[in-house]
Amino acid sequence: MRELEYPFDPGYIMKKRRSIKKELLKTDKPFIEKRIAVLGGSTTHDIIDILELFLLNYGIRPTFYESEFNQYWQDAMFDNPELDEFKPEIIFIHTSFRNITELPVISDDAAAISDKLDRQYEHFRVMWEKLFSKFGAVIIQNNFEMPFYRLMGNKEASDLHGSINFAASLNMKFYEYAQKNKNFFINDINYLSADYGLSKWADPFVWHMYKYILDLNAIPQFSLNLANIIKSLLGKNKKAFVLDLDNTLWGGVVGDDGVEGIEIGHETSMGQVFSEFTDDPTHYADRRFTHVIPAFDIPREWRVYRSYDFGYAKPFSCGWWAVDHDGVLYRILELYGCTSTPNEGVLWTPDRQFAEIRRIENEHPYLRGRTITGVADPAIWDASRGESVYETALKYRLYFQRGDNRRVAGWMQLHYRLAFDAEGYPGMYVFDTCRGFLRTVPALLYSDTDAEDVDTRQEDHIADETRYFCMSRPMAPPRTEAAVRPQDDPLDMLRNV
Repeated sequence: MRELEYPFDPGYIMKKRRSIKKELLKTDKPFIEKRIAVLGGSTTHDIIDILELFLLNYGIRPTFYESEFNQYWQDAMFDNPELDEFKPEIIFIHTSFRNITELPVISDDAAAISDKLDRQYEHFRVMWEKLFSKFGAVIIQNNFEMPFYRLMGNKEASDLHGSINFAASLNMKFYEYAQKNKNFFINDINYLSADYGLSKWADPFVWHMYKYILDLNAIPQFSLNLANIIKSLLGKNKKAFVLDLDNTLWGGVVGDDGVEGIEIGHETSMGQVFSEFTDDPTHYADRRFTHVIPAFDIPREWRVYRSYDFGYAKPFSCGWWAVDHDGVLYRILELYGCTSTPNEGVLWTPDRQFAEIRRIENEHPYLRGRTITGVADPAIWDASRGESVYETALKYRLYFQRGDNRRVAGWMQLHYRLAFDAEGYPGMYVFDTCRGFLRTVPALLYSDTDAEDVDTRQEDHIADETRYFCMSRPMAPPRTEAAVRPQDDPLDMLRNV
C-alpha cells in the first residue's frame, strides 16, 4: 500500500489507521497467521495498532497478546494462564532506558557499578531464558536509547558514573547475548531515536501524559522497523541479483563471460546440496516446516545411536542420534574435532577421541546408562598400517557397524529425511545445540565434476557421518502430497480416510 511505503506521512497513518486496515484486509491473497505477545515496560497500544498495519501490508496477519502497563517482567516470570493459552510464536519485549532500575551514582566505585550492570543484565537474561524454555518462541528485545539529558556533560559517555556509559555497556551485554542465541533479535531503538532526534523522541510531555517512551509521530517509523524484523524471520524479504555488465564492480564477469557463465541457483552444480534444510524459529514449538528445534530431554524408551567419521589433520565428527517410535531421527548431541579455523582438525589421536567419546557417554544425561549402537566409515577398519582405528575404539568399549559408504545413495537418504510431509513434519530434526552441523551441512555445494555428489574439498565430515547413519536406517522416498479423496463415494464411506 502506497501510504505505508517509506517515506510516509506518520501523522496520516496515526489518524487513518482504521481505514488503512480495512483496505489491507480486502485482499484475496492468503495471510501468514502469527501470534505475537507484546510485553511492555511502557504503553504499547498504539504501537500494536500501527505494527499490525505494516505486517498486514507484508502479508502477515498478527494476533496480539498485550501485557498490562509495565508488567513485562511479571508476565514472563510468573504464572499467567492467559499468556500460556495464547502460546506466542513471537515475543516482543518493549523496554527502554526508563526501565533501567539502577544507575551509577557519584559515590559508587568501579566494583559497585559493575555489580549494578550485572544485576540489570541478569534481570533481563533470566526473563529471556524463562520465555525460551516455556514457549520456544522467537524473542525481539529493544536495546536502550541514550538518555535525553547529560548531567555530567561530555563525560557521560566516558566516565563509569555516566548514565550514557552505563546504558551503552548494558547494550553491549544484550548484543553479546544476541550473538550466542540465533532466535533472539535486537530492535535497535538506540539508532531509531538518534535518527529521529533524541530530544523529539523522548518528549517528556508524551511520557507524563500517555506513558509512551517515544513521540507519537515516531510510532510508525518504530513499527516499520519492528515489522521488518518479523518479515525477515518469516522469509518475506526480497532478494536482488546485481549484474555487473559495465566492468565496474567485480571485473565484468558477466560482460566478459556471457550469461551462460553464471552459475547461481539450485539448477546448477554450484547450488547448495541441501537447499531444503530449514531453520525457522517461529516453528520451534510446533516442529512443523523446520528441521531445527530446541533441545529436550530424550525419553528413556527411545533408541540412541552414534555415528562417526575419523579425522586428524581434518576434523573428526561424532554425532549422537535418538529415534522416536515413528522412526523420526533427532540429532541430539555432537563432538566435532575442529579448531576455530573452519575445516582444521584439532590433531587428536584416536585414543584421545575415543576416550572423550566414552567420557561423554558415561556422563551426559542424554546418553548415560543407555545401550548405544554405532555406525562408522568403513575406513576405520583398515589395519594395513598397524592397529586400526576401530581396534582403538574397542579398547574404550565403543562398538561400530561398518557404514554403507555409497555417496550418492547416502545423500539421497538424507534428502528423504529432510523432506516435509503434507502436514509439514520432516523425517529428521537437529537440536539447535548442534552448531557444527548447522554451520557446515547447509552450506555444502555440489561437485563441479559430479552433479549428484557433494564437493569433497569442503567441510563435509559431519555430513559424512550423518550419511552413514541415514544409510543404516534406509527409507523409501516419502510422499509429500496429501491423500486425494475419491469423488465417487455415494455412501460417504470414506469420510475419515
